[in-house]
Amino acid sequence: MVAYQNWVAENHKEALLPGIPFSSNQLFFLAYAQLECSVSTPENRRHSATIDVHSLPEFRVIGPLSNSEDFARAFNCPSKSKMNPENKCEVW
Repeated sequence: MVAYQNWVAENHKEALLPGIPFSSNQLFFLAYAQLECSVSTPENRRHSATIDVHSLPEFRVIGPLSNSEDFARAFNCPSKSKMNPENKCEVW
């Protein structure tokens, strides 16, 4: 998000897309989450959960985004909600 915000600051504010009810910041987060979209069977999920070094896709989205002030601000998440908890884990 920081790199995107820097790009916008150096270039211009992005215009809203016609017919799309999301802001540029919201679209940024939707694109991030969409990268993890997948369809899998319960067996595949169990297999992945036990041998894959990565967490399951939904946790790779919910975990980072629920700890992001930028996400909470973009989507107006209520304070202390699932996607905007009071205590956040910050890496950088």
